[in-house]
Amino acid sequence: MLKLLFLLIPVFIFAGNVEKCYKGNSYLCIKAAKESSGEKKVRLFQKAIELGNKEALFLLGKYYYNKDYDTYKKRGISYIDQSAKKHYGPALLFMGDLYFNGTGVRKDYELAAKYYDDYIRYVGKNEKAAGNLSKYFCGEIGRKYKKNPDCGRCYFFTNMWRYYDDENRLAVAKKYLYGSNCFKKSKKAALVILESLAKNKNSEAVELLKSLKK
Repeated sequence: MLKLLFLLIPVFIFAGNVEKCYKGNSYLCIKAAKESSGEKKVRLFQKAIELGNKEALFLLGKYYYNKDYDTYKKRGISYIDQSAKKHYGPALLFMGDLYFNGTGVRKDYELAAKYYDDYIRYVGKNEKAAGNLSKYFCGEIGRKYKKNPDCGRCYFFTNMWRYYDDENRLAVAKKYLYGSNCFKKSKKAALVILESLAKNKNSEAVELLKSLKK
């Protein structure tokens, strides 16, 4: 009897969450949706969306996007985009990555930059967003800024290099080391970045430091 009671406790908790969801608790709608499947999951996410929850838009979008058929993927992107327009961080990054990499959509650096820029403006610093925005405005990718880079924004996002992953930080170091569109050569600036990467045991940074100190 006691064993049966323990088995029923999660069922009672779930039922209570669903009831509170329909009384207006969008957080419990999401919690119950994560524990559900199929149409029940969709209905609970939709209830949370009705209550104004932007995370639910993103999660329902991911649910559809991860299905095999293109029609579901398009529906998923639509929900995620709605979440991004409400400045929900994971949705902004997802949409930025989607257009930056051309995953299931036409590659569009300008559109990707808008999502990344909105992330940094409304959510905060992010290494991937800053790194990809730096490449875009410095004219390293895409056509728009290739001949005439936007050096103001190029410098702004490049100067966030401390928040980049190792790959992007190394790219910034090379800009200073060899010079590029908006960057004059600066061995001193390159050394600061390379030394920080060497502390993380980045092999390429270690080799570059050795060559610079010869």
